[in-house]
Amino acid sequence: MKLNAKIGLILILSNLGLLILLAAGLNMMVMPRFEELEQRQLIQHHERLERALESDFDELARLTRDWGIWDDTYGFMQGRNPDYIDTNISVETFTNLQLETMLLFDTQGRLRHAYTHDPVKHEVIPNLEFKTGNLVAAITRAEARERQHGFLVLGGTLYRLAFSRILDNESVQPLLGHLVMLRRMTSSYGDVLAERTRLSLSLTNLGREALTEAQRQAYAELQNAPY
Repeated sequence: MKLNAKIGLILILSNLGLLILLAAGLNMMVMPRFEELEQRQLIQHHERLERALESDFDELARLTRDWGIWDDTYGFMQGRNPDYIDTNISVETFTNLQLETMLLFDTQGRLRHAYTHDPVKHEVIPNLEFKTGNLVAAITRAEARERQHGFLVLGGTLYRLAFSRILDNESVQPLLGHLVMLRRMTSSYGDVLAERTRLSLSLTNLGREALTEAQRQAYAELQNAPY
């Protein structure tokens, strides 16, 4: 091999080695930056979604308190307000408040009144057959943690819920029970969250057989207390 060819080959190999070292160095410097940026972006997305959900829960909790700590509801639970249903329990009310179901329990945890909005029939129907599961026990546990809202699975359906004690306007009369408002988690709500947070979101019912073990444990926890 001629000297010029040898020199050319040495230069090529040297430059190739230099490029490899440079690429390795850049990879060591840049990849952690990319991973850090990706991690930071995931945290920001999570926080944005969490803020949107918390805002919705706060609004639902305020709404529930307005209805629970109210002389009209208090009188209704005492049997002294026969016009309560005609005045307040209507399709228009449930639609405007985005409610699916409203439940009223007495102090013994017995379901005294239940109303569910049927969007297909376009009516609000009495629904004492509503599957409350361990809702009363979940409310007790939530109150012990000073929480009044969260997610809960009832009858295999995931809901956003908030609850309030049933008291008079001044909160001086004896407690009469709890009022619970439920909003079903639907794909349309996922679309609303996606638009508000500008994230790519979708809500899909996978079925228990499609869940991982960790997801099944989370599902079981959601059947026991609002989160």
